[in-house]
Amino acid sequence: MFRNLLRFIDRCVGFVALVLCLPVIRLILYQLNDRAGKKEEGPKTFLVIKMVGMGDAVMALTVLDCLKRRIPNSKIIALTTPITAGIWEKQPCFNKVIDYDILGDQKGIYSLIKLVCRLRKEQIDCVIDFEPYVRMTAMLSMFTGAAQRIGFYYGNSYRKNAFTDPVELNPRVHRMKAHMALLAPLGIQIEVHTLKPLLVTEEDRVILRQWLHDKEIHNGHRIVVIHPGSGERGKTRRWPEESFIELTNLLLKNSDSTVIFCGSEKEKSLTDSICSNVSSDRAMSVAGELSIRTLAALLCQTDLFIGNDTGPMHLSAAMGTPTIGLFGPETPVRYGPFGGKNINFYGSVPCSPCISIHLGQVPDCHQQRPICMAEIKPNDVWKGAQKILT
Repeated sequence: MFRNLLRFIDRCVGFVALVLCLPVIRLILYQLNDRAGKKEEGPKTFLVIKMVGMGDAVMALTVLDCLKRRIPNSKIIALTTPITAGIWEKQPCFNKVIDYDILGDQKGIYSLIKLVCRLRKEQIDCVIDFEPYVRMTAMLSMFTGAAQRIGFYYGNSYRKNAFTDPVELNPRVHRMKAHMALLAPLGIQIEVHTLKPLLVTEEDRVILRQWLHDKEIHNGHRIVVIHPGSGERGKTRRWPEESFIELTNLLLKNSDSTVIFCGSEKEKSLTDSICSNVSSDRAMSVAGELSIRTLAALLCQTDLFIGNDTGPMHLSAAMGTPTIGLFGPETPVRYGPFGGKNINFYGSVPCSPCISIHLGQVPDCHQQRPICMAEIKPNDVWKGAQKILT
């Protein structure tokens, strides 16, 4: 719902703003900057923008860690929304995280003007926009008055006109590599093979230890975490419920693992339903119980993660947990869990992939049960899990 509304606003307002207002913005804002004089040389202040997409926010941490290590005296300010704020809060690469609730308490033109004024006071030198297609974030990068603005465009997208250093998004490579390309205009070209893990604090560990104690999960237990949900982007990414049930029964029958079903509060009915159809008390539904950072702490102690193409899958890969990703509408070539020890299962059918995130296209499948996800067989996933658990 949140994402669909954002897309609607962006389609209605963003295109008109980019086409009609861009020349005026350039004229007014950047002439004012010239009159005010150039900022004295010193540590650079970066603004990084990522409004939605938990998985992309996880991968962006690796990019920003590289930036911070290459330019250690830089100041990095993050602009995000409540959807991804939990990923970026308290991470050491950021000096400040601005949580902009665009459809909540901060909706409306007045709040947007306040945000622009706040960002201009930060004297931003460079904007890095991680959004692949959103027009309004491209406009916002202009409003900051930053002399250098880096962001994605694809094809004939008008986003290109908002950036001093537009980077063409390559949809044929993994999104992690595409994100790293945003550093090229800064002269930073690094090849990465693993993701930067989220910082897990001692407070997070204390909360997790108490939670594990309450659940009677002890150090000797092997843990398999499963995320059967599909976030807010639709049920087309979701492996069938009966497939998760069959896989879980295979895991419990053939290993001594404790299986934990995670998810958001909205996914609790799904995880509860799966657990109620599993023939063991070693499976538990904990949807809605864990914050993002507590889940990250749990993944540090997890032997295997299995999940659909969603944010928790990328979080698992970032925490170094062996990860199995399940794909159908999207291809693992672009969004597979990043890292050498992870496994992908792809329900390849003629109509897949149908998602083009670089164009903002996330269609709902015309099938009630997407045939691509049904192509993935539980026994095959179990064989992949065996390789990791043994």
